[in-house]
Amino acid sequence: MSVRDACLEYLALEPDEVLGLSGRYVKLEAGGATGVWVYLGGSRDYILVEGLYCSCPSMAGSLLKGGWGCKHLRGLKAAVSSGRFRRVAMEPREVGRVVMEVYASGLAVTVRRRLASGG
Repeated sequence: MSVRDACLEYLALEPDEVLGLSGRYVKLEAGGATGVWVYLGGSRDYILVEGLYCSCPSMAGSLLKGGWGCKHLRGLKAAVSSGRFRRVAMEPREVGRVVMEVYASGLAVTVRRRLASGG
């Protein structure tokens, strides 16, 4: 594929698909049983449960307006279908810690440290 064709293909993507290809999604794997994901934002991170929930403010607003979901959930669908996401293995109690970090500070510090250390 030429650079021109690749650029045209990229420009034809929906915004949610582009978000899904960003590499900002991290699957938290606790013995293979968790459906918890983290979206690593530029200034704030969000907790997601695939196809069900996102901790961003837009999710609640969408539900109140009779809609469904937010751009992070739609982007997650694209990330899963393309395989463009990262995985972090952790104990179930650590998943709980990550959820609390995001709700308390807006950042998944444990996940960011793990990724930075290569684990």
